[in-house]
Amino acid sequence: MEAKRMSIATLLYQKMPFVVPKYQRAYAWEDEEIEDFINDILKLYTHRIDNPSSEKKHFFGGIVSINKEFYEVIDGQQRLATFMMSIALTIKSLGNIIADTHKSKDTDTKSKAEEYERETRRDYFQYRDLEARQDRLRLRLSLADLNFYEQLVLGNKPTPTRESHKRLRYAYATLQKRLFDSILKDTNLDYPKKLDRILTILNCLLQDCYVIHIASDNKNEAYQLFTTLNDRGKSLSTGDLLRARSLELLEGYDHLQPNTQQHWDSILAPRRQDIDHFLESYYPSHKGERASKRNVFDEFVAVFFSFVSPMSHKDALVIEQRVASMSIESDLFEKIKDGDWPYESPTASTWNKDRLFRLIRVLKHELCLPILMAATLHLDEKVFADIVGLIERFAFRYVTMVGAHIGPLADKYYKYAVKIRGGIFDFHELENELKILAQTNAQDGVFEANLSAKLRYSEKSSQQNRVIKHFLTTLEDYQEWLNTGASGHPRKKDQTKCFDLNQVTVEHIYPKNAATPIPDLVEHRHDLGNLTILGPENSSLGNKPFLSKTGEYGKSHISMTRALSNLPDWTIDSVDKRQKELIRQALKVYAF
Repeated sequence: MEAKRMSIATLLYQKMPFVVPKYQRAYAWEDEEIEDFINDILKLYTHRIDNPSSEKKHFFGGIVSINKEFYEVIDGQQRLATFMMSIALTIKSLGNIIADTHKSKDTDTKSKAEEYERETRRDYFQYRDLEARQDRLRLRLSLADLNFYEQLVLGNKPTPTRESHKRLRYAYATLQKRLFDSILKDTNLDYPKKLDRILTILNCLLQDCYVIHIASDNKNEAYQLFTTLNDRGKSLSTGDLLRARSLELLEGYDHLQPNTQQHWDSILAPRRQDIDHFLESYYPSHKGERASKRNVFDEFVAVFFSFVSPMSHKDALVIEQRVASMSIESDLFEKIKDGDWPYESPTASTWNKDRLFRLIRVLKHELCLPILMAATLHLDEKVFADIVGLIERFAFRYVTMVGAHIGPLADKYYKYAVKIRGGIFDFHELENELKILAQTNAQDGVFEANLSAKLRYSEKSSQQNRVIKHFLTTLEDYQEWLNTGASGHPRKKDQTKCFDLNQVTVEHIYPKNAATPIPDLVEHRHDLGNLTILGPENSSLGNKPFLSKTGEYGKSHISMTRALSNLPDWTIDSVDKRQKELIRQALKVYAF
């Protein structure tokens, strides 16, 4: 392996052509990266204008490549593409000056601009392919962007057909506006001065920017470096690496590569953090244990892509089918992660669907995604709903309230995800193991204490108040079951209706800001025992005293609120008594 520090000028002049593997990821820089790039160039430009006798350099990270008859780019294509667009725009700007000076008959400036335009194109932008007898670009992007990029930098106006094309077009337009149009459209500059300023930009790009070029003859060595390198580029996700690995393994199977590429496009379409999250959920859902954060790529390859080239057709099909199944699970993951019911043509009740939303979006318990992904694919919808209901109640007790260590719980999820995939799942076995966890790490006494401590209304945390709404509406859902003996598992009789938490408000029974404060109650006004739930009508009650609100309470469709209308008064003893009753109910609903 050889690593050399070199300017962009040296890199493009001596090391060419650069070729991005055809199935490598597409252009990924967005406005933030483009803005940073432009600002870096403008700092160099300002320094050259203000301090022409002193030198200023800027490091743009590493370029990793494999030596072949060309340089195969393993990492750094984002920077290279952005530099090449900037050079293309320099050539375009020089062309504009040539056209303008031709009209104005400024032959001296025109002649200089023509010389620089010719040299820049020849030395840094294109090269002569002697065998084909034609000029070619010094950078060739991956298949997804190849034609669009080439048309763009050659001055045409191609139509984007994918997101990466839009990013390329945005980068090109922004570079032109910020680096070049600001000079060309400056009416205070004559043509010689405009030429000088454009050449200053060119020198900033070519002479003042440098990289570390790391070239290797060994593909495995280059890919290993590529997984760990941190630089100014948008670092590659594990998904990008796995894509490159799987498509590399399929070299020679041209009939399988396009479908596999499309599957990867689908998997990698979400935001990057979601891709990493998906892979972090997919691995334990299949393997029964999480991958090491330091070696996610290596462990994924070992488990799912452990093949060596050249491969048999049978192994190639296994890879294509693996990526296809990952694409299906990626879609399911996105649905579940958003709290959406993952079954097509669902038969589940509205209330059951809402339990999934509550679990993922309200309690924010994404640890269970591996088992839910497996359950969606391999279990009946009713069993899936039972699992969601079980985990929703358990997560509230074990995680949200008690804050118990999640490691043992994660292990249970991973274990039963594998059992589900293997066709040996037993719901009662999972339930019993969660019961043991609760009895060990989230005992009744701890749960009870945390209900009082954590379910206090907050003036600052909307999430905390949302959890209070979740808790109170859940108790309300189970009122009929609670009032008829609370035997067996918690059940809601009418599952056609469910609370919309966005339409539920937390009502302070003793007002939050009473006109005539009662000292004992002021201190406890945010306690759980002083809270109930109402619909949007809560705003009309405002800070009225208790006896002025009982009439509205009596009209409420919410039984726990309606019951308040029968009380003769509201005192500190009332708060204490109600809090104990809510906790008693919680110990029934969340019993394990």
